[in-house]
Amino acid sequence: MPQYNNQQQIFCLNFASNVSALYSPLFGSQSYIQERATERLLAVLSDSEVQKLIGEWEVVWGPAIYQYDGQGLDSNVADSAMFIAKSKDIAGECDRYVIGIAGTNTYSWHGWFVQDFWVSQTRLWNYGQPWNSDPNDQTTPGMRVAAGTTTGIRILFEEMQSDQKSVLDYLKDVTSSASKPISIAICGHSLGGALSPTFALSLVARRSEWDPEGKTVISVSPSAGATPGNQEFAEYYDLKLGGTTDRIWTNLDFVPNGWAQDTLEYARTFYVPYIQPNALINAFIDWCLEMSNKSGVEYKHIRSQQDGFPGEYNPDVPNAFTGLFVNILSKQLAKLILYSLGIENPPPYLIDALSDIIKPLIEELIEKSQSGKSALPDRQINKIVEPYVEKIIEKLQTEKLISNIKGSKNHINLLIKGQNILEFTKYLSQAFYHHVDACIEYMGTTEFIERMKVIIEAS
Repeated sequence: MPQYNNQQQIFCLNFASNVSALYSPLFGSQSYIQERATERLLAVLSDSEVQKLIGEWEVVWGPAIYQYDGQGLDSNVADSAMFIAKSKDIAGECDRYVIGIAGTNTYSWHGWFVQDFWVSQTRLWNYGQPWNSDPNDQTTPGMRVAAGTTTGIRILFEEMQSDQKSVLDYLKDVTSSASKPISIAICGHSLGGALSPTFALSLVARRSEWDPEGKTVISVSPSAGATPGNQEFAEYYDLKLGGTTDRIWTNLDFVPNGWAQDTLEYARTFYVPYIQPNALINAFIDWCLEMSNKSGVEYKHIRSQQDGFPGEYNPDVPNAFTGLFVNILSKQLAKLILYSLGIENPPPYLIDALSDIIKPLIEELIEKSQSGKSALPDRQINKIVEPYVEKIIEKLQTEKLISNIKGSKNHINLLIKGQNILEFTKYLSQAFYHHVDACIEYMGTTEFIERMKVIIEAS
């Protein structure tokens, strides 16, 4: 009998969907990443130590990898991933399946800026196929889903195949040949935490296409996901799947506090008195609020009555976990600088260019702040920051995006002067800890995660 209970098993399979992005991210063509991700997933699930924890599971579909190609965002990573596993426990009363939907690949532009952050527009639900609704219709009342989430589930349904079968093709084969009841648990973390309930509700809406006899019970286990849609969507979801949904989140994680207005505002003071809101933290929250406001809808969480587990400020979280975190932070700072200057929808190459300027600044500030016994004085920080601001201004001049050079320079200085970058780094480090590590600790699955890490890094 597995050491972990059913909830823990599903959570572990949830994280296993990220084998192409975690610990040792895969880069290359779609076919290469899919081949390597398959090897990794099979290695994880066939490992004897893993099986003692979660039991024996067979990969029956996928892992399918999607890689975006077009509009200046040509990708060399897994932008989306999904797989289906079946329990090998044949003694149960039903056939157990788990559909694992990957979260955001940290290196994926498409994941971050399309699927995660495209919330300023929405799509009508359209009976579970919002991607087929009119993208120009932003005013008709009804159930609406964020445009980014819409893109994400369209990819899962329309762009992914395994052995030349879509996920609906495979599920139709399962239900048509089933000799006993079927249970399908759909799970995902972070981006997957927003996509998994949306994907599940689409399966319900389209049941006639894959399960006309109603043999399947669907449950959903989203963790640390943002709001997929508006209030009407959330209420309808709760009516259809609320009773079989287990939403896992912590109140100090930024992601599940987006994109509802009230919870976004709450995120501004998450870590007071340890981290006070400053110009950068406020700019970040204001940017998120503006994107939510532009949608014209009231975002609301599914299962909003299910409280998150209580989080606590963790003083042991370092300013930056890895170079990977610095990469995320530099891109976010680039976006905030452009946003604060009124430059909307900047092209990816420009964000990358500013990020390349900002990254060594962050690394220098972190290194010098950690090498001394006392905090860096503001005067010393401002001296470090000054040449980087000049480089940013020079790049924006080259792109002919600013006319008031002195005003723009002063504006950027006010945003990143003094302790602002270091405090924003601490803020995002805490948010990242609560988004990932705190969930793993709360679920009691650290042993699985550590074993999966060893297997992936050895592959």
